[in-house]
Amino acid sequence: MIELIGIEPGTKLLIVGGITAEVVEAVNDEWVRVRLVEVPEGRGTAGAEELCHATDVLTNLSREAGEVEVRSTEGEGDREGS
Repeated sequence: MIELIGIEPGTKLLIVGGITAEVVEAVNDEWVRVRLVEVPEGRGTAGAEELCHATDVLTNLSREAGEVEVRSTEGEGDREGS
């Protein structure tokens, strides 16, 4: 389960079934309305919107992309300061 408190519209999530979804609206701390972006065959329809519970979220793809970027920037700064 991924923490959904403070999640922003536009955030990309990987949810159960291998589906990539984009947050449309945070309903509360446990539920978000998502738009399905990439959907394996037989798992739904790309472009459809549905409610998604925090227990169905496998990872926050947007945060992972940001962490990679931040890590490489911080690593370079640490080497320069040494």
